[in-house]
Amino acid sequence: MPGSSLYNFNPRWNALKISLIYFTASIIWIIVSDSLLELYFSPDMVTQLQTVKGTVFIILTSILIYILIYRDFIAIKKAEKSFIKTKEKFELLVKGVKDYAIFMIDPSGKIVSWNAGAELIYGYNSPEVMGKNFSIFFPPESVQKGLPQKELEIASLKGNKYFEGWRINKKGLKFWASSVITTLYDKKGIISGYSNVIRDLTDLKNFEENIRANNDYLAAIIDSSPLAIYDLDLEGKIKSIWNPAAENIFGWKKEEVINKTLPIITKDNTPDFMKLKQKIMDDEPFTDLRLQTFTKEGKETYLSFSAAPLHDSRGKVNGIMSIAADISKQVFYLHKIEKLSHELEIKVEDRTKELLEANEKLKELDKLKSLFIASMSHELRTPLNSIIGFTSVILQGMTGDINPEQEKQLNIVKYSANHLLSMINDIIDLSKIEAGKVDFYINEFDYVTLVKEVITSFENEINSKNIRLSLDLPSTLFLKSDEQRVRQILMNMASNAVKFTEEGKIDIYLSKKCEKIIFCIKDTGIGIKQEDLSKLFQPFSRINVEEMPSTEGTGLGLYLSKKLSKNLGGDLMVRSEYGKGSTFKFTLPVERRSVDEKDTGC
Repeated sequence: MPGSSLYNFNPRWNALKISLIYFTASIIWIIVSDSLLELYFSPDMVTQLQTVKGTVFIILTSILIYILIYRDFIAIKKAEKSFIKTKEKFELLVKGVKDYAIFMIDPSGKIVSWNAGAELIYGYNSPEVMGKNFSIFFPPESVQKGLPQKELEIASLKGNKYFEGWRINKKGLKFWASSVITTLYDKKGIISGYSNVIRDLTDLKNFEENIRANNDYLAAIIDSSPLAIYDLDLEGKIKSIWNPAAENIFGWKKEEVINKTLPIITKDNTPDFMKLKQKIMDDEPFTDLRLQTFTKEGKETYLSFSAAPLHDSRGKVNGIMSIAADISKQVFYLHKIEKLSHELEIKVEDRTKELLEANEKLKELDKLKSLFIASMSHELRTPLNSIIGFTSVILQGMTGDINPEQEKQLNIVKYSANHLLSMINDIIDLSKIEAGKVDFYINEFDYVTLVKEVITSFENEINSKNIRLSLDLPSTLFLKSDEQRVRQILMNMASNAVKFTEEGKIDIYLSKKCEKIIFCIKDTGIGIKQEDLSKLFQPFSRINVEEMPSTEGTGLGLYLSKKLSKNLGGDLMVRSEYGKGSTFKFTLPVERRSVDEKDTGC
């Protein structure tokens, strides 16, 4: 306190007490002594005795004053010794403190004392800082703002004040510090200086910032989660967490539920929630609890709940952290699947009976078909080959001249015969493939040459449609496979591309990757609808295209090509977009392997 003494002894009060005692004693002595003398002695005798009395009074008064002054002197000495000892102990204590920087500054801010803790925290020894202004411990930007002087002004008004802020050490490195500045006063109540206690809080601040960053990160995760996340007290009331997903799933806004009972807890399901609460109280989490409930708007919904207990600092359960997921769609589809599954079981039973019966019939028909095809293949192809051969001889003029009309009709006969022969060959191939009796003749040939030969056979049709043809082929690329069957597959692919492309372009690529050769043909034709792609590799399946006239064929070309590619150890694939075109990709191993041998890839 300003003006307070450092001792219990007060000189002014003691001097006043001596004066009062002396004055009182004097009055009493004069009155009592004079009355007694006048009562027992004559006037002459009284005068003489008064002289003696005055002398005795002066002597006694002197003795009394001496005793009082001596006593005060001794008290002062004792107080001074006690103060010096206390001050020495305090100075030793302050100098020995290493966790805190403790130093004194005068009213102008100059440093007048410096302890070991200050030397450790700031890096300066005592001679380096004594007499300097304590603003050397503030960053330049703080000094420019006058922050050091402002702190002293505030401390002067408040008596003492706590501050936090950046400080710098001798190396110029910043650290976060707490500072307590206490104002000191002399006996007259005038400011004599300030004490400054500094603590380095950098580690604490970093720890707090890490906690804050982790909390922000956790809050961001909670807010962005598609699952409803919320916390409850043990009475089922929402405490503080209710993320956006909870608002979307339950329908209630955060401000509507905080400190209120979880909206889906009703009188009907309270017993169930009490059981869950007891489980949580036993420190047992639970997962995937499914519940049918209603949203704020009354919409029926199915939720999957998971919950875990929250604990206080003593490990006692004091709340519940819960997560809920909307599984209404899954439940809907599950019910639908169960219904369809039941219906399917009934249908499967019925169909199984029908198929068993039909299968027996098909076996008989298959035998008949194989016998028919085997017996008719030679009889059908032999006359057709004769028709084609003799027609070619006549067209070449070897039997004599023919007129233009005869040439036209003979060309029709030849084309029809070739078409019929192609259909017969496809049907015979189909029968052999399905019976597993296809023979392959493996030889080495140049794939590039084969591709060029196939393209040449379609040149007239390509030119007549004004289709732009782009070839990306290596100079040579040798392959060990069945050349005739590869040619058959390429012919089918090229035929389809040309047939279904009225204008635009056809791109053909041939490349080798790892141990595979990839043939790709891409057109800008009419394309194939997604729902028709599944029919593409089915036997006798024809895809009708409204924008184009009906095309000839058995519907076996791509089916046979797919089967043959598999038998050659490769595959045939397609990508198509209706109205934009199709891309067929035909892959083969460099050397044909067994159908059962697995492709290890690259």
